Amino acid sequence: MTKVVLITGFLIAFAAGLVVGLGMRKEAVAGGGPGTATRPSRHSFLTTELGLDQSQQDQMRKIWSEAAHRGGREQDDRRRQFRKERDDAVAALVPGADKVKYEAANKQYADRMTAMEQEWRASYAAAVDKTKQILTPEQRQKYEDLLKKQEADRAARDAERKAAEAEKAKESDKKP
Repeated sequence: MTKVVLITGFLIAFAAGLVVGLGMRKEAVAGGGPGTATRPSRHSFLTTELGLDQSQQDQMRKIWSEAAHRGGREQDDRRRQFRKERDDAVAALVPGADKVKYEAANKQYADRMTAMEQEWRASYAAAVDKTKQILTPEQRQKYEDLLKKQEADRAARDAERKAAEAEKAKESDKKP
């Protein structure tokens, strides 16, 4: 479960960073940069697909930059902190020590990771809602279609992965 959460979080953060990064890269290639008087139009996947105007692009960049920050470094730092706390708790146990303490440490870690994932999902959902608010009705429909396609693609990848894992498990059960 933790592996799926980590992979999902990474993919979402990567996609958000890609949207922001592509716009920034195009600006740098065109000779612009932060603080330049004339900023070339930033073309990202969503800008092209949704036909965003400059104001919408700026708002989109701000929305997803904040979401990527919350989903990136902050989550990594918290993840490291929670792992360290869990590892310290386990290390403090003497081999063969009380199983209840061991299980409590693992449960606390799992609960914290679940809570952090829920916080990030709420942040992502809020960013999606904010994005929808800056779009025209036509853009909003295209954006919702893109989100549905992304979700369907992710579900298909998850199903393929689970099928491959099940097949691998069957094969390992057959071996003596």
